[in-house]
Amino acid sequence: MANSKPILQNPQQRAIVATTAVFILLGIFAFFGYWYGKKASDSGSTALTNSNTAVQNSNTVASNKPQQTAISGKITKILENAVELQVISGETTRSVLASITKDTILRKLDFRTIPKNGVGDGVAIKKGDLKVGLNVVVITTDSNPEKVNAQKVSMVIYP
Repeated sequence: MANSKPILQNPQQRAIVATTAVFILLGIFAFFGYWYGKKASDSGSTALTNSNTAVQNSNTVASNKPQQTAISGKITKILENAVELQVISGETTRSVLASITKDTILRKLDFRTIPKNGVGDGVAIKKGDLKVGLNVVVITTDSNPEKVNAQKVSMVIYP
């Protein structure tokens, strides 16, 4: 026994055994991945049907809501219960009167403070913070292009 040789005598034999072991492990992982995927898809088919029904129901509810429109422009006049905006689209300029009520949400959007994922609604402001020359975005459900009732007015500060 003092003169026993190892089973794998040269590097080529070791490489063949190691490659075979890797392929066997890959086969085992592939089998379990396939089995787990089939098991999940069989049990998830009812959940998928239920979620599709929920999406269809939410689309029906959403279609009953009035369509919101965003109007972007510069404040040209501040009235007692409204602001007048100068809206530029392409080469045309138009004036929009946005009524502000006590239910109108007033926010300040500072693009330097919005998180990287883009989710952010800014900070609450008062009507007195709105000044002539500021850029604002008005959210409304009205379709009249000249006079709208503002649901939300966001003062936009660009970096």
